[in-house]
Amino acid sequence: TAVNLLSHGVSCCIIDKAVFPREKICAGVLTIKTREKINSIFRGFPWEELKCSTISKLKIQFKSTSIGTYNLKYPYVIVDRAQFDYELMKYFLRMNGKLIENERLYKINISDNNIILSDGTIIQYDFLVGADGINSRIRKFIDPLYKPKALCIQAFTKPDINPDYVSADFGCINCGYYWNIPCGDKLGIGVAGSINDLSNIKKTFNSRAAMHEIEKKDIRSWPLSCGDYVRKPTNKNVILVGDAAGLVDPITGEGIYYAIESGIVAADSIVSFCKNESANYQFAIKSIHKRIDHQKRFKFLLYSSLFRKLTLFTIKKDPHWAEFIFDEVISAYNKTYSEAIIKLIGSMVIK
Repeated sequence: TAVNLLSHGVSCCIIDKAVFPREKICAGVLTIKTREKINSIFRGFPWEELKCSTISKLKIQFKSTSIGTYNLKYPYVIVDRAQFDYELMKYFLRMNGKLIENERLYKINISDNNIILSDGTIIQYDFLVGADGINSRIRKFIDPLYKPKALCIQAFTKPDINPDYVSADFGCINCGYYWNIPCGDKLGIGVAGSINDLSNIKKTFNSRAAMHEIEKKDIRSWPLSCGDYVRKPTNKNVILVGDAAGLVDPITGEGIYYAIESGIVAADSIVSFCKNESANYQFAIKSIHKRIDHQKRFKFLLYSSLFRKLTLFTIKKDPHWAEFIFDEVISAYNKTYSEAIIKLIGSMVIK
């Protein structure tokens, strides 16, 4: 959002509770659609300087039993979020953006359109963008009743040998999956699922963590949207983007793409307003909401007890359909989840 605003001559600053580089809880998977968005905004982004892994294989499992291993047309790039985010921030600073770090005790005065920092400094704003994550403070001014309905638990370990594939097990918990994701010399392990399945999420993760001898102090957890986005993510001159707006792919839990996409939409809406043009973030964000709604329909086929085994059986028996899902639908968004459902039904009938 900030980089797009600066590129259009609109001044802005970022207020962050941390000091960069800082830890960010995330599996760090960048799909091709996400990398293309990044390259279109952060021109000349230094990918070669990042400690990242390029993974071209995806292994799907059901209760530790292999469904299949698939070659990816569009490989995943796995990044260390602390380093990745720091590069994004440095780009912003090179554009003469203003960053206020280590600021946790700021006060927001919605009626006066200002923020009072912990040292008493007053920052006046025309627009306030809540890009402060799933536990957003800004969101209480728009939708104070919103609560995320999923949970993630994750940790990193250093195995003797890292796998050359990303793996996902869809049979261990309800409405979610367990993953192994290699990144450089580290292996990220994690589990995500419905908050209603909390005890099973913890049990599943703890059993896997014990296998890797992961210490409790290295384990991180955080809530997550599960397709339950904020229906109206704006109120006058306050706007929510990314996780703060609940924008996450309910199938995979991917959030970086929607953080970038909604940030672009937010910046465009603000720029239009500054030019005295028609600007409606609520209307513009509908295309993202519609896509998430399509994803929720497919989620029913993958996660419901009624259809999950049948869907995974089809993935196992029809690798072409599986690769269509992983490459064209999930990685690239070249095709929609609605098209995937039609293709799935056709594959089931044929088989």
